[in-house]
Amino acid sequence: MASINGFSVLPFGDSKLAKFKIPGTGARLSLRKEVASLMVGLARDFHQNVEPLNAKSCWGHDFRKIDDSGSWSFHAPGIAIDLNATDHPRGKRDTFSTNQVKSIRKLLQNYSYQGVRLFRWGGDFSTKVDEMHFEIIVPRGIALKAVDGGRVRGANPPEHKPGSRELRVTDPRMTGDDVEYVQRWIGEREAGQPDGFFGPDTRDGVRWYQGMRGIEVTGVCDRRTWENMRIKPTF
Repeated sequence: MASINGFSVLPFGDSKLAKFKIPGTGARLSLRKEVASLMVGLARDFHQNVEPLNAKSCWGHDFRKIDDSGSWSFHAPGIAIDLNATDHPRGKRDTFSTNQVKSIRKLLQNYSYQGVRLFRWGGDFSTKVDEMHFEIIVPRGIALKAVDGGRVRGANPPEHKPGSRELRVTDPRMTGDDVEYVQRWIGEREAGQPDGFFGPDTRDGVRWYQGMRGIEVTGVCDRRTWENMRIKPTF
């Protein structure tokens, strides 16, 4: 089977693929499991920093070749995503504002590993521009090291010691290791794993846990809730 940068092309339904929810959105993308966290993180940050995602026009894996070249698309191995495709059609330039482009470039800088940028944006294509499109461009080995090493700037939540603060739904969302701790404790999952972002799903999980433990049901991880998670609050 053909491959791109060490990632084999995958037919629909392959076991190496799965659908992942983009936190804070209704979008679910079919992605290659082993590098899904990178693409989920980029889509999540795009939603929060560039423009809200339209779940009906965001795509992942697609077993196809590029129409005008005959070469396999980066979608075929499950290492590319299209975001808000109807608003940013292939071949059309300047579909983003100047500030949005700056935000996109900042995201691309954040998603790097040991100085190597992981993604390429279709807005930078020299031939047919594709501003909806983002693809992993590094060899598979580097991408896996970025995932396993957890050193992708912007892909991982900041550190906050569990019990160091009260957690609740805010805008922008509270993020950190303490949120991930809560998600693991209550069994909450975003995109197949705890994502470290305290959103409505996590709030609902906290409500369920509080009701089960006989704590006042607020959806806020307060002092008593932390104590029931065997953590001594420090705030």
